[in-house]
This record gives sequence, C-alpha cells and structure tokens, in this order.
Amino acid sequence: MKDLIADPVAKVRAEPVPGLPHERIALPRFLYGPGRTNARGLDLSDESTLAALATALRQGAGTAWSAHPGGAPGEARPVRNPADHRDIVGYVQDTAPAGIEAALATAALAAPGWAATPAGTRAACLRRAADALEASMPVLMGLIVREAGKSFANAVAEVREAVDFLRYYAAEAERTLGADQHQPLGPVACISPWNFPLAIFTGQVAAALAAGNPVLAKPAEETPLIAAEAVRLLHAAGVPASVLHLLPGAGEAGAALVADPRVQGVMFTGSTAVARLIQRQLAGRLTGAGQPIPLIAETGGQNAMVVDSSALAEQVVADVIASAFDSAGQRCSALRILCLQQDIADRTLAMLRGAVQELEIGNPGRLSTDVGPVITIEARDGIRAHVAAMRARGHAVHESPLPPEAAHGTFVAPAIIEIGRIADVEHEVFGPVLHVLRYRRDRLDDLIAAINASGYGLTFGLHTRIDETIARVLGRIEAGNIYINRNIIGAVVGVQPFGGSGLSGTGPKAGGPLYLARLLAVPPQAALGGLEGAGPALAPARAYVDWLRTQGHTAEAERCAAYLLRSALGAQVELPGPVGERNVYALRPRGRVAALAGTEAGLLVQLGAILATGNTAVVEAGNPARTALAALPPDLAARVSTADSLDDAPDLRSVLFEGDTEAFLALNRRIAERAGPILLPQAMTPAGRAAGDDYDLARLLEECSVSTNTAAAGGNASLMSIG
Repeated sequence: MKDLIADPVAKVRAEPVPGLPHERIALPRFLYGPGRTNARGLDLSDESTLAALATALRQGAGTAWSAHPGGAPGEARPVRNPADHRDIVGYVQDTAPAGIEAALATAALAAPGWAATPAGTRAACLRRAADALEASMPVLMGLIVREAGKSFANAVAEVREAVDFLRYYAAEAERTLGADQHQPLGPVACISPWNFPLAIFTGQVAAALAAGNPVLAKPAEETPLIAAEAVRLLHAAGVPASVLHLLPGAGEAGAALVADPRVQGVMFTGSTAVARLIQRQLAGRLTGAGQPIPLIAETGGQNAMVVDSSALAEQVVADVIASAFDSAGQRCSALRILCLQQDIADRTLAMLRGAVQELEIGNPGRLSTDVGPVITIEARDGIRAHVAAMRARGHAVHESPLPPEAAHGTFVAPAIIEIGRIADVEHEVFGPVLHVLRYRRDRLDDLIAAINASGYGLTFGLHTRIDETIARVLGRIEAGNIYINRNIIGAVVGVQPFGGSGLSGTGPKAGGPLYLARLLAVPPQAALGGLEGAGPALAPARAYVDWLRTQGHTAEAERCAAYLLRSALGAQVELPGPVGERNVYALRPRGRVAALAGTEAGLLVQLGAILATGNTAVVEAGNPARTALAALPPDLAARVSTADSLDDAPDLRSVLFEGDTEAFLALNRRIAERAGPILLPQAMTPAGRAAGDDYDLARLLEECSVSTNTAAAGGNASLMSIG
C-alpha cells in the first residue's frame, strides 16, 4: 500500500539522475537488442520534420530517375505516376536478351568469389546499405509515392522495412553462418512485386546476398525506378557489380532467368498462377546435389478476420479500415473477408460504412490522403468488374464516390460487399474491396473450416475478449500469420516473420530464422538457434523408434532417434517487439507427407522423419516396401494412409523421395502438374542415405507467427508489470 500511494514527483526527485529511461523498457532504436538496430522513422505530425521532407521532395521531383541494366542507357519507356498519368516519374530501359545472357554469365563467374567472401564481410555490406537507405529516406519516400502511388505513411514504413531486412539478414548471416564453411546455391533470380517495390525487392536481394549467392534482380515492370536506387546504394555499400545485377523488364525477362540452367534458386512474390508456371519450368532440372531448384514463393491470400460479440466495436472498425483499405487494399496481407457475429453485425456494419465515407481518396502526394490509386488500368478494370459482378448477383454493395481528380489516375472506389458464405468470393481481389459475412456463434467451427477450405493460409485476424475463443480458433485456423485484437497488416521483420502456406506460398517466412537456410545447398544447424521440440508432441516418434528396435531395424532406429534430437516440432519462442504486444513464433506439422521409397530401409527412415515432425504419412498402395510397415502398432499405423498413386493422394503438403535421379526428375514433373499447394519434394538416393545424406526436418514443419495486442483487454498488462 505504501508503494501504491507514494508521491511520484518525490520518487523522481530521489533518483540519482531524474528522467533516465527505464532500464527494462528498450528505447525504440534498441528494441531488438544489441545485435540489430531498429530502423528510424519520420514523425509526419512534426512541423520541422515536414519542412525538411518538403525540401527533399522538391529535390526528388527534380531528379531524372532512371533504371537500366548494367548501367548502359538506351531506348527507354516512361514510368508514370498511377495517381496522375500526366506525371512522368522517370524512364526505364528494359533488358534485352543479350543483356540477360551477359548478366547470367557474369554472375556465374562471380559465384565462387562471393561464396568465399566471409559472412561477416557480406553482412557489413548489407549494414552499410541499410545506413544509406535510412539516410536517404525522405528522397526515397518521394519516389515511392510517385512511382507506386503509396501514401507518405506507407512510404515511411516501406523504407523502414527495407532497412530492417538488410540488418536482419546481416545479423542472421553472422548468427547462422559465422566463420563456418557453408555452400551457397549459386546465381539466384529475385522476382519482386510492385506493391512493395523497395521492401520486398530489398528483402529478397539481401537474403540471397547474405547467404553468399550472386543475384539477378528482376523488379516489377511497373516499379523499376525505386529498385534501381536500391541497387545503386547496395553497389555503393560494397556489393560488387558482378554479384548484383538489375534486370528491369516485363514477364519475359523473369521467364528467361527461370529457364536458364545457371540459375540455382528462384525467389518470387506474386500470383499463384505465375508461381505454378515457375515451378513447372524448374521441375525439369536439379541442383548439383540432386535436389529440386529451390523456389521461395509468396503468393497472396484470401485473408479473413472473425469478430465476435465481445469485441470492442470502435477498435474493430479502426483495425478493419486499416486492414482492408490501407495501401488501397494492395497488400498480400490485406483483409478480404470480414466475418461478423450476427448479434453485432448491423451496428458494426453501419459504423464501418460511416468510417469508409470519411476516407479521403486522391493523390497520395497530399498528407491528408487515405486511399490512393491502384497500380494499373488493368488492375482497376479487374476490380471494378468484380464489384459489378457481385452487384449483378444480388449482393448488397456500398461504394464511396470518387473525386473528380481520380480521372487522371487509376482509382477504385472503396467498396463493402455483403456475402452469404466464404465461397461467394471466388478469387483474391487485390484492391480496396471488403466482403462482409454474418455468422452464428454456434457455427464458429464451421466458419473456420470454410475459411481453411479456400486453400489459402496467409493472414488471419480475430477480435474477441474471450480466451477460450482465442484458444479454440488458434487450434483450428490454418494461416501463417495470425493477429489477435489488432489489424492484420504491417508485419515487422524479425518480429512477425511473414509468409503463409497452401495456396499462399511455399515458405520459409521472410524475416524469419529459416529463410537464409533455404538459400544454401546444406542448411546450417544453427538456423533454429537451439529451439527444441516439445516432448509430448514427439511421443509417437519415440514409440516408432522403440518399435524399430524391437523389429531388428537397428540402423534405421538410430537414424530416427537422431531425428528426435533434431526436431523442433512444437517449439515456440517469443520474439522481441514493442511493449503491449506479444509476438510468438512457433513450428507445427505441415500435414500429409508422401513417403516414396523403393527400399524398406528407405521407407522406414522416411516414416521416422515424418513422425518426428508430427505429420502423417501417405504411402502408395503398390509399393512393395510397404510390407515393412505391416506390423506397426495400431496407434502408429493410424498415422499412415495409402493411396493408389501420388496423383490420387489429396491434401499433400510435402514429399520425400528415395531413388535414382531420372526417377526423381519424372516425379518432380508430375508434382509440378498437381493442383493445390506448390510442393517442393526432398530427394535422396539409397547410396546417399548409406553415406549419411539426410532430410531437412525444418522443411517438414510449418512456421506460424501469432501477434497479440496485449493491451486490448483493458490495459497494457505487460507494461504495468514491469514496475
């Protein structure tokens, strides 16, 4: 009681140095500890900041922005501001086939030297580039606003994210690679999107460079200028021009890179359809180690938020507006389907409509603008066609009016469309369109099942004050990034590692601990930083090892026992972040994994890897090696199902193969033709298994990030507990 009623002024005066920061509350700059500095931002409400920004914007407006391959200017096309097509932002020269060939040849020659460069030296280059981007923030913001149609607030966040990626992957390279020997893949193609033209572009490039790979960077056709500035700053920071190549152009440029056998890895963010084309192109060749060419694909989502009657309506509306309409809805993480418990649907929907009416639509060159343009005429027309089609089907549609100035750009009116079921939204609508569904409380499980049935698994939001509901939904929803009582956008590098599963991508998560490992021929043991599997989750795998020993399969038992020590199944860790927010990174099973081995020993080892990661196995019925599993105890046999062939096995999430190279290439092509999620199999030969080759267990696990607003339930409990 004495402490509670103490005079706070007297307490401060009694301090040795009044006003010092609290020792247990990190300053924003040092939020992530001594190993990584947080990116600086800009306070857009500060008059002096705005005055300095205005000067930088005038400088940027007078700059002759350009993008061209290899530094050789040629015939160029204009890049126009999507908010005002009369504004030519700069010019780009697309890469000719001869330029692509020259870049590939140079990158292949540079690969051994960059691979031999110490990880610490590569990391230092990335940190210098991060500092340069940070120092150039005001000018870069102006370019992002004009080229990509982003608001100033979004432009600040974009530059900060790019800086965070550079520093994060620099730190990861030192943490996981250090002075140890590691084998990079070789030349890597980075194909990035227009909606995050600096952040995702820089993140892909930084990760590949940190891992020791030369990079062939193909920015989006719509936004090459900001990518060119990023490359210029990276070169100035010490990345050799022979190692990092800018190759602007249309889709044909990316296709040429993917098709070239010198490319040993592909990083792609874009549509599921294009990701499938890339997978099919890569399926015809293997790495020098006999594995599929690594493909990291992030492909969007049909993202939903569920709101129950316990949620605070005012907070829900603010979070929904940000999630659905920020960046004109042009985020992979943006909210597409809002699910309102029917008891509160009418009131919440009325508040939402009112909030949407208050949004200012227009040129993001004004600070007051809330919703800017969509990126192209084709994008605008596609979104408008969807809204018209939904209206024609009888769905209630609420649209905001467009201002007269919208005629000069590619604008879409923010829209709210009422639907009756999740399946009414047949595809991802990449723009400022929110679909709203009402649900009954007693049908919550059915709702979650319907969301999962869409096949996507990127972001998901839940607004509730009931802990039991949180636990219930978390145990059922299939999404890579889950947000509790907050908006579902703006994942922070290293705090909310970003990426999904199913139709939303292959993994690993960008800004997460497994990303660099996927860009190496052999993943480093330090990738998961000592995370250990949860004991109860590994019980079936332990029982399987015991069974192998009783059956006399000693060598296989020892191999599978080692899996128990390596598996991170069920591991979770709280990542550093701001006070008032809890961010948990966890590893969970992928699901059904095909076990394809022609020998009994090979099949037994595959089953051990599958069980050690909490998955269930699918074995082809005609496989003679299946007899080795005939005596499995019932509880283990229940974790193994059969299919007539791989083509008949539904809902597969991964594939393990043992056999010769030609058979694996044929299998790889078959897998690439499957519908559903993109599957990236792992292969081994019997001789390789005998020599000690092994499966990467981390690739049989799925990463999940859960971000919870701990202050939403009536106070910032974590802050109050600090003392």
